[in-house]
Amino acid sequence: MKAGVFGIFGKAVAAVLALVLLGTAADTGVLPELSVRASAANAEVSIDPETGTLTLGAGTVSKDEVRKYRKKAKSIVAADGAVLPASCYNLFGDFGGVTDIDLSKADTSKVTDMRAMFIRCTSLVNLDMTGADTSSLIGAESLFEDCTSLKTLDLTFMDTSKIEYWSCMFKGCSALTTVYVSDKWTGVRDTYVTAWLTENLFDGCVNIRGGNGTTYDAKATDDMKYARADRNGEPGYLTYKPAGESGAVASVFLGANTVKLSWEPVIGAACYDISTVDSDDDVYYEGSVSGNECILSGLIPGSEYEIRIEARETKG
Repeated sequence: MKAGVFGIFGKAVAAVLALVLLGTAADTGVLPELSVRASAANAEVSIDPETGTLTLGAGTVSKDEVRKYRKKAKSIVAADGAVLPASCYNLFGDFGGVTDIDLSKADTSKVTDMRAMFIRCTSLVNLDMTGADTSSLIGAESLFEDCTSLKTLDLTFMDTSKIEYWSCMFKGCSALTTVYVSDKWTGVRDTYVTAWLTENLFDGCVNIRGGNGTTYDAKATDDMKYARADRNGEPGYLTYKPAGESGAVASVFLGANTVKLSWEPVIGAACYDISTVDSDDDVYYEGSVSGNECILSGLIPGSEYEIRIEARETKG
């Protein structure tokens, strides 16, 4: 049995978290294209017939080329040098068989329109846009609408300072529980707070839970009020996590003495060993999990716990 700490997987996976428990806090139709700049030098788009992996090569990605593989692709990955076009409107919309999308190497600095970019990707489970630049983004309407298999979204990369179109962004994401955001998530600008620009933002996100325990309220009409990191006195559906923090452990409070921990998964890891000690260095919990999250219960409010997580290549 080998512990996957630093050298084996090439990233700092083992993490220590000082956790203080203080209790808990309480159909889009056809959308018109936004005006965008024209692009050139199209990238090669190819698919592996055996694995169904669709690769976006170096150069500017052509939406027409990508959408040819809508019914064949099982996963999507952007290679070094891939440049997403200014308009990513409906770029991966209705790629219903895709489970994994990795755009971490794509240049998104010129993207202004991401409306309906992943709409109805009903099998999508993992989305990696680490390091994406959204400082030019204006349209995010229906971005993840009806991504019914998504449970966790890491949007710590997302700069929202210029976004004007928000409506239906997470609509219909019925399995979604956790959305991570960083200080780049500044919310909607006051000059654009109008109902039609923000309506149905979280409609149908019945399982979503903020980092401080705020749960979905079907009667809430002011969706933008909850489009923020959940903190004491400031309820929200989102969970704060610093941008670009390698191996970061994020916590979501499920009750006065229960917390869910999640962390960045490690490629090749078969399981994760977890050890927890309290402020008196007494071992509270030791165990292993196969996924990249766990739930700890029976914690004492007001107490501090240190949690260490190590990836391993094999179980047992």
